[in-house]
Amino acid sequence: MPQKAQAIDVESDPSDDLYQITALDFLYVLGDEYPDIPQDASDITDIVSKMISRSREVSTPSRIDLREIKIHHGPLNDFIEINMQGDIDDGNYVLIYAFIESHVNNGWIGMQMELDEDEENFLYRANGGIAEDNATGDFTGNTAWMAFNQTHYYYTEGDTVLVISITGRGNFNDPFQSLIYFDFCPNSEVDEDEITGTYAGTDPITQFFDDIAGFLFGYIFDGAIPFFILMALFLVLGQFLFDRKNIYAHWVGFAVLLFVCIPIVMYAISINLVGIMGIPNLLGILEIFVLIFFLVFVTCSLLNNWQVFKRYLWAILVAFALIDVEQIVYMCLYMAQMQIIAMILLSVGTVLLYALLRFSRNRGRHGSNYK
Repeated sequence: MPQKAQAIDVESDPSDDLYQITALDFLYVLGDEYPDIPQDASDITDIVSKMISRSREVSTPSRIDLREIKIHHGPLNDFIEINMQGDIDDGNYVLIYAFIESHVNNGWIGMQMELDEDEENFLYRANGGIAEDNATGDFTGNTAWMAFNQTHYYYTEGDTVLVISITGRGNFNDPFQSLIYFDFCPNSEVDEDEITGTYAGTDPITQFFDDIAGFLFGYIFDGAIPFFILMALFLVLGQFLFDRKNIYAHWVGFAVLLFVCIPIVMYAISINLVGIMGIPNLLGILEIFVLIFFLVFVTCSLLNNWQVFKRYLWAILVAFALIDVEQIVYMCLYMAQMQIIAMILLSVGTVLLYALLRFSRNRGRHGSNYK
């Protein structure tokens, strides 16, 4: 690493604050949002916000866990130093991208540092036409550094510095069989409204339920499954009360079933059905059908109050089966022990909820019609 340069501490970042995203979602975000050349910091933060909204928080791998960013400035040496929690060369691939935006002259610099097996590549770009494919830099232990081009704007105190570090696991030729891990610094630059839950709409009721679902079930379940579990619990509670002979419990259950339709409909409207390169988003389509069968269950259940439909549990059984299918997809994507545990818990839970609904129906106000 170059010496005789005064260090300016630019940013520090907490440890164990990484994100994991499927390669499929990663490609979707880049394909949908990535500009040809980022022109300002917002181009980067918008992309990272959307990536985080599709990610789950993890604590490893430490080789890309950003800890400290420094700018070294001296008469001979101008370079950026990026320190990680672990040794960068512990893995086969690491990509670090630093973006610096001037607060004075609207200049910007993009610095790319790549370690691919034993090969190191450094790329320097700046507005104004400067581009170097073989810029000076190095990876040493837990540190990556790269020199500034001294003939162009490089950095002054107060400028915006953004750094994202990336690595992966699995087969990168198959987005269905690989995972991407990344860390971003500074975290304060990311729009907090973009990273709460999976709900992509504006309805505050649905956002509230999605946040609650993520808090209760997001640790073990991925995607929209936590929201589906919470909605299923509300539907079972509403149906249990709706089946009771007590008039007060009956109408409370009626109100619960009607109310749950609001977040179900709003969530369905927010799902993006267009995936990578215009290909239909298969998980999104699957999730739409889960929500549709939730609504079919509510509709048939309410009509059953007047004995129009006497069989309605099939609808929620189909919804439960589709949720299990989505969990199988995640289990195949992540190939992790936690996903197997999640699959077992989800399967047992759906059986218990369906059994409770059958018991409630058969022992309820219209129970004699099912014997």
